Amino acid sequence: MSNLIVIQKLDLLRSLFGDVFIPERVFVEIEQLANFGIDMSAFVNADWIKTKSLEDLSVYDRLTETLDRGESEAIALSLTYTNSLLLIDERKGRAIAESYNIRCIGLVGILILAKEKGFIGAVKPLLDQLIEEANFFISAKVYQSALSAANEVIK
Repeated sequence: MSNLIVIQKLDLLRSLFGDVFIPERVFVEIEQLANFGIDMSAFVNADWIKTKSLEDLSVYDRLTETLDRGESEAIALSLTYTNSLLLIDERKGRAIAESYNIRCIGLVGILILAKEKGFIGAVKPLLDQLIEEANFFISAKVYQSALSAANEVIK
């Protein structure tokens, strides 16, 4: 989510999913972007982003032994919703989420889905913007696979 804020494309989440739920810890982490001069207006004004508290901390407590608090809260919160889809890019966190049978999507998947749904015209310019402006790491193999999945010619 934070990388979409950096490139001013947070609205893609609303277009694709409607209301989005985030745990309190992730909210706090995202708020810290303001300290780096990031324009937070889209996030601050997003009434469709709902902050949720964890009611059962048992899973969270186990997860924090391996993951950071934001990822742990996000996974634990996903378990409280039937048919949730977790936006997570970190490989270790994603593997753990999937071990709980949580459906996951990464930022690259969000961009491909946004193109498929007609919300963006191309994936490549946004991937390039993420790399340049948000210091988003993506391997050459994943980059090429993303362009291929989005039916974009690689020049």
